[in-house]
Amino acid sequence: MSGADSREKLKSLITGVEKKRKKYLLLRGVALTALVFLSALTVASLLSLASGAPLFYTALKWAVVISLLFALYRFIYLPIIKNKSNADTLTEIERSRAGLGEDTLSALELNEAVRAADETRGTSESLALAHIDNVASKLESLDLKNIFPSVRLKRYAIPAAAAAAVAVVALIFAAPEWRSFMFGAGLTPSSGGPSLRLADIEITLNFPGYAKIPPATLRDGTGDIEALKGTRVGFSAKPLDRLDSGSLTTDNG
Repeated sequence: MSGADSREKLKSLITGVEKKRKKYLLLRGVALTALVFLSALTVASLLSLASGAPLFYTALKWAVVISLLFALYRFIYLPIIKNKSNADTLTEIERSRAGLGEDTLSALELNEAVRAADETRGTSESLALAHIDNVASKLESLDLKNIFPSVRLKRYAIPAAAAAAVAVVALIFAAPEWRSFMFGAGLTPSSGGPSLRLADIEITLNFPGYAKIPPATLRDGTGDIEALKGTRVGFSAKPLDRLDSGSLTTDNG
């Protein structure tokens, strides 16, 4: 094999292992990020039962968002984007075959020296190329499936799946207004508070005497009312959500 071929093979093999490393780190980062996010969501959902105050909800949602951003930075940005060192790759190669990681490092350094025609290392080009060819052959004989194996991801995927199940249960028992606010676009609740879902709406209309219209009862409507001026309106309904306190607002009087 020519020197150029062995050098290209070494480069290609290292590039392949690097791709496996980045894929492994990405999947691990996603699992750990999900674990942090789901844990924060679970805690926030349980704490939402303590109070329905808008400021309290805002603090809980900000805590969940900050936890997610921290996890993305810690488990995806730092190991994959910022850390571009091949130290992890060499460590995995060394784990697969003792001594090969160190040999690979020296082969990479000699490869750079040969490419730059650096004669200060005290190693002839023929010896450097022979070492590169030897390392490339050993790397080629390795089973790359054993380097950054996907089976290791189970240690991260299983806790993330368990956290997802717990988070779903916490959301089921959490206040409905918290769920709608948590997964809404806003980072602060609306000033008007959450809308209350109602059922069995019943409206009674007692018209003014001048209209000479008998009283009427409207059922199964939407709650919208139009009546003559002076009409006395009675409104009743069954709340479908938790109702600790609230207020009734009207438009156009």
